[in-house]
Amino acid sequence: MSNNSKEAQELLRLKDRIETAKTEKARVEGELNAIKKTMTDEFGTADPKKILVKVNALREQVGRLRKQITEGMEVLREELGE
Repeated sequence: MSNNSKEAQELLRLKDRIETAKTEKARVEGELNAIKKTMTDEFGTADPKKILVKVNALREQVGRLRKQITEGMEVLREELGE
C-alpha cells in the first residue's frame, strides 16, 4: 500500500470521526436545550445558581411545614386525649 493510499484512508477515518463528533455534539446540545427548557418551566430560570437558591428556599419551606404539621398533630392528640 502506498503512502498516499494510507494517508487517504487516514483522512477518511478522520472525516468519519469528525462527522460522528458533530452528530454527538448536536445530540448533546439538543438534550441541554431540553433540560434548560424544563428548568425554565419548573423554576422560572435556567440559571443553576438561581435554581439552587429556589431549591434551598423550598427545602426551608418544607421544613417549616413539617414542623407545623407535627405540632398540629400533637395538639390534636392532646385535644383527643391520646
